[in-house]
Amino acid sequence: MPGLMFPITLMYGSALGLIYLVVSYRVSRARMQEKVSLGDGGNEKVLLAYRVQANMGEYVPLTLILVAGLEASPAPALIVHILGGALVAGRVLHAVGLSQGPKPNFGRVSGTLITWIVLLIASVAGLYYALAA
Repeated sequence: MPGLMFPITLMYGSALGLIYLVVSYRVSRARMQEKVSLGDGGNEKVLLAYRVQANMGEYVPLTLILVAGLEASPAPALIVHILGGALVAGRVLHAVGLSQGPKPNFGRVSGTLITWIVLLIASVAGLYYALAA
């Protein structure tokens, strides 16, 4: 598409935005069901829903900025796609896993590891391309 900057990042960012809306709705639904108007009210169900949302808000913005930077650099588009797709997969796994309860489980642990690996690779690659410029 002519004139469209960062189309790969836009695609994965849009998918992550939709996932964020789902997890945000789950926070609102949990608060309504548990009659908690602000915060978690000491309720574990609300706290879990809130932490899924907050954790996503903590990791996704910086990671997407790094992915966009890579898309603007000479990095191969395939790398950008792999990082974007892995970030989406990691966030879905983490959300599903943490939603099952506070104990470590496959979704929570694998989602966290995937997210950290994407952040690490995007950070190191970003430094590489920035310093090579």
